[in-house]
Amino acid sequence: MIAPKANATQQAIALAKHKGFQGVTRHLMPRLLSEAALQDEAIIADVLAMAADIGRIGFVQQQTAIMGRRAQHDTLASFAVPVLVLCGNVDVLTPPNLSVEMAGLAPQAELCLLNGIGHLSSIEAPEAVTNALESLFERAAD
Repeated sequence: MIAPKANATQQAIALAKHKGFQGVTRHLMPRLLSEAALQDEAIIADVLAMAADIGRIGFVQQQTAIMGRRAQHDTLASFAVPVLVLCGNVDVLTPPNLSVEMAGLAPQAELCLLNGIGHLSSIEAPEAVTNALESLFERAAD
């Protein structure tokens, strides 16, 4: 049986191959962004431009790689350095419960859940992401 997420990824790949990449981007937009960000024309334009830069072939390669990667539980558990696990709390592609699990595996992890933010947190909340990264760098420098 194919997992629901893998099935959705395969459907996105098929759509990109047969209907064009622009349609995939618009189709996936509600899974990438929060409801508030979906109302922001500047954010929509940024996502569309980013997708155009990646292109159809790059998108298919990314999605294929995602489907084939192995779980990294052992890798996270072995990190002996500060780690930041950051996620929007309305992210449907990498839901917060997975971020909580990842943070629980890494011994020095800091979990940062951004309220009302979707999957593209650095586009939706650049200042909050920058602040979280600065905090990580400070912890790493100690």
